[in-house]
Amino acid sequence: MKYALALIIKFVIHLAVLMMILGGFYGITFANILSISLLLTGISFIIGDLIILPNFDNTIAAVADFFLAFIGVWVLGYLLIIESINLGISSFVSAVFITIVEVFFTNIWYNISLQKNLWFFPHLPNSKRKYPKSLTKVITSRKRQKIYDCRLS
Repeated sequence: MKYALALIIKFVIHLAVLMMILGGFYGITFANILSISLLLTGISFIIGDLIILPNFDNTIAAVADFFLAFIGVWVLGYLLIIESINLGISSFVSAVFITIVEVFFTNIWYNISLQKNLWFFPHLPNSKRKYPKSLTKVITSRKRQKIYDCRLS
């Protein structure tokens, strides 16, 4: 249950982007888009958010999300969509928008949860720390620099 909100938000992002791209521009049915969104959400949440994101940087996780979305939309589109569309371009555009929206939305929610001390995304790295890892590194390096500067003077 601790991942329910993150899964719902990820599903809504995938569904909205795929409805705009595949539904709006290519006329794909809602049933196909819903199926692709459900499968893509599950796969990208398990691989991207539970395996890659806790172990690597946000940038690597965003690149992995892009490739997961690109390959996922392409393969699932090939298997599910009967209409003749250019899956390469539609998959690329969908992956770009999914990645942008996910990075933007995850950063907003992560910052809100830090400020209000709420943990909406327990799978994000540094969720048990008061500050993000990068800020902790900056603070630590500044303390070391001050100590070094004091020794020089």
